[in-house]
Amino acid sequence: MSIENDIVFPGPVGKSFTTNATTTRHFNQLKEALLKFDEVKDVIFHSDKKPKEVTVYVHKNIAVEKLQTCLLRYELHIIPKSILGV
Repeated sequence: MSIENDIVFPGPVGKSFTTNATTTRHFNQLKEALLKFDEVKDVIFHSDKKPKEVTVYVHKNIAVEKLQTCLLRYELHIIPKSILGV
């Protein structure tokens, strides 16, 4: 993996991820879990896209692995889009 896939950097574009979240409940769990991190500013869902997509905006750098790990308790996953070649 490259550093751009390992870290979410601050900026107006955010970092896009695909997710296995499919219901409003899943989206709310995912958003609530990610917003618990001080570094995370906002989480936006793009449920109209296939596969489902989420964009994370941050104030400070944060490791993607840290975000992914916090979602495991909900059986939710996020995968950086650039890893998929999308």
